[in-house]
Amino acid sequence: TMSEDAEGGSQSGGVSVGDMVAKAKKAAVSLWLILHAQTCRDDDCPVRGCAETKRLLVHVRSCPSSGGCCPCPSGVKGCSETRKLLAHYRRCKDARTRSVGSGAGRGRAGA
Repeated sequence: TMSEDAEGGSQSGGVSVGDMVAKAKKAAVSLWLILHAQTCRDDDCPVRGCAETKRLLVHVRSCPSSGGCCPCPSGVKGCSETRKLLAHYRRCKDARTRSVGSGAGRGRAGA
């Protein structure tokens, strides 16, 4: 059953809506930083976390577990999370591309 947590948010299965929103926001910020670092060519980039994310991406590209078969054998912090976020982003991007190509979403005001 749904109940109200101490913050006033709905709970289902022990996870509050506030917790889910916080997790989604964190994932969005992480994904933005990953996408930025993939294309950033500035060695002195002022974006916080860019240099570390660039190093992480170098690792992810060469990690033996890149296929998602297993946890990172090197135990690099953020490796599996980065792979998961990128895989999710690619799946959603492909789905959006297919839906736009099929004409879905046409006819909306302002579109």
